[in-house]
Amino acid sequence: MKKMIFDHFGGTDTCSTPEEAEKAFSCTVNGVNSFWISDGQHPVLSILVKDELAYAILFPDEGSAGIQAYADEPPEGDSTVFYITPAEEIAIRNEYVISKPVAKQIMLEFVETQSLPDFLEWEEL
Repeated sequence: MKKMIFDHFGGTDTCSTPEEAEKAFSCTVNGVNSFWISDGQHPVLSILVKDELAYAILFPDEGSAGIQAYADEPPEGDSTVFYITPAEEIAIRNEYVISKPVAKQIMLEFVETQSLPDFLEWEEL
């Protein structure tokens, strides 16, 4: 794994091993966080976390609107509120809300390969 930068509510972590990446990904502030994960250039993986739920979107290049994961088992309801900053909310439709363990699998695949895993469906925006 090459060095990956995790920008999040708690600061910035530079990770060189999957174990360091898992530790950075476990950080939350009151159960929430917003991760921007890259090696300093594109692609960039963004993962929003709220308790045991998450939203994952990959930006393959600077001009891309992104590629988001479809949920295999979405939570009940229409949408889930996540935080893109500690004070700024965004509502994500639940068809794109995944579990935090699935988001962790996505993150680990990304830090190793800089690509998305194929165990989920993805939608280009």
